[in-house]
Amino acid sequence: MAEFVRVSSKLPSDLRVSVGGRVVVLNGVNTLPEAKFININGEGYAATTMIPKEDWDFVLSQIGSSELIKNGLVWISVSEKEEKAAIADKKEQKTGCEPIDPSVEIKDPEGNVVFGKTDL
Repeated sequence: MAEFVRVSSKLPSDLRVSVGGRVVVLNGVNTLPEAKFININGEGYAATTMIPKEDWDFVLSQIGSSELIKNGLVWISVSEKEEKAAIADKKEQKTGCEPIDPSVEIKDPEGNVVFGKTDL
């Protein structure tokens, strides 16, 4: 009998790992309705269920040393309960893909405001 894993992701889009014609797709948060969206305390996560363990092992063989895996932005859980506990632990974790806060000014190297509040 095949073994399956549940892969969770905090990434906004899919993660596609492909080598030699083989492609494994892990859902991102914005992959609805295909992804199972999980909202815990306002934090959005996507779950891809029923991934064959051999596919997850393939993903790890290709990107296991990447920051996505090392920093826990993509991970496996054996149950929904374990997944929710991991999500709670990762609440403050950032992906680098968060929306820009319009109340914060962003300046270029010359000091000109390029985004955010301005006194126009």
